[in-house]
This record gives sequence, C-alpha cells and structure tokens, in this order.
Amino acid sequence: MSDVEEAITPFLSALHRNVSVDMLVNTVLKKHTSLDADEVKGAFMKHIKPTVSHKPTISKPKKPKMNSRRYRDLSLKKQQKVMTLQTEIVRLIEESPNGMNKSSILSRLRKENSHWRPIITRYLLELEEDGIIQTDGLRNETLHH
Repeated sequence: MSDVEEAITPFLSALHRNVSVDMLVNTVLKKHTSLDADEVKGAFMKHIKPTVSHKPTISKPKKPKMNSRRYRDLSLKKQQKVMTLQTEIVRLIEESPNGMNKSSILSRLRKENSHWRPIITRYLLELEEDGIIQTDGLRNETLHH
C-alpha cells in the first residue's frame, strides 16, 4: 500500500457515512503534511461507490376508460354484451392505422343491417364522448381514429 492509502484507511468508515470528501482531505492533511491534497482526494474518490440514479421510464399516456355507468340500468348480461361490443369496436379502430368509417366497422363486426346501424352509431358517439376514439369531423364518410 502507498503512503496515501495508509493515511486514508482510518477515515474510510467516515467516508461511507457520507462525510464530505473535502473535510476528510483536510483532516488527513493535518495529520500527514507531506501528502498532496489532490492525491488524497483522488484516493478517497476511488473508494466512493458510484450512486445509481434512477432514470424514470417514459410511460405511455393513459387511455381514457369506457364509461360503463351509463348502462347500470341494464341487466348484467346485457352490460357485458354492450361493453364487449364497444371493446371490439375500439380494438378494430386501433388496428386500422388510417381510421375506419362506420360501414367498415359494421362489416368487420358482421352486423351490417338496419337493426345494428343506429346502435353502433350510438356506441361510436359514446366512445367519442368518453375520449376513447376521435373522428375526423367530416359529415359523410366520417373516419374514426
């Protein structure tokens, strides 16, 4: 061991208790006047464990949730059917990078008839109101994103 290492050995426990390096350097230099301050500080710095800084991960923005409270008057089975259908609509729209119009949504859901058209329209409006999907705002051939 070098002279510097021998001089700082008694002070290493204080270093691990987060005592200032400059304070320890001054203390060592008072006892060992022949040592250089930069050498002593460098020797102390070798014994400091690097602090691990936590880098926060960038999280995706939270998606708004579907408002199922508007269906609380329905039976549990009907609530589940409505929420399953709305979830399926959202999944279809998310899979389509350029958006989808209502006719293509109806055809992909295999519900292309006059019974389902107003129901799906209502669900699309509710999903838009909840902020889950967006429309491009065109009157005819509105695309849902």
